[in-house]
Amino acid sequence: ITDAMGDPNPLGALEVRARNYCEGDTDLTWTRLTRWRGLLAAALDAYPMNVDRATVSAAPENAAGTLLAAWLSDRLDIPVTIDRGRHGIGITGVALGSGTDEITVTRTDGNLARFSAPGLPSRLVALPRRDVNTLLAEELRRLDDDPIYAEAMASVVRRIDRAVARGQAAQA
Repeated sequence: ITDAMGDPNPLGALEVRARNYCEGDTDLTWTRLTRWRGLLAAALDAYPMNVDRATVSAAPENAAGTLLAAWLSDRLDIPVTIDRGRHGIGITGVALGSGTDEITVTRTDGNLARFSAPGLPSRLVALPRRDVNTLLAEELRRLDDDPIYAEAMASVVRRIDRAVARGQAAQA
């Protein structure tokens, strides 16, 4: 698996970008998440719940899945699990839960996702993968600093540091 720049370890590349983040930096991995973030934020606006658990399902070594989990963890102030066991390309789903209630978004193809929320029938929503030209155009519309991206990158660093500390503790 390689990232868009041909890096054989996209999570390693994400860590390098996160640790070296400077104000004004941007990343097409972040831009790819715009529609996911918008859909999840709108879901919680429409179906408010005190989210106490969240899972992001993504392909193995998918940097966007790690970044989305970091953003959710930062915004919801909860740990977020990344399920790397599902097959598919990129991010294949997100589940936000509270007690027995759960909001889920599951994308099985590159165009549509199944959205479900408590008390409602599930429905299809548009969640297409976008090409690089579209991503670049979105980034060029916004040339100022993105503080939410900065916070998500800081969350990536914290997430990696916690995983490293757990690994060192397990070896001791």
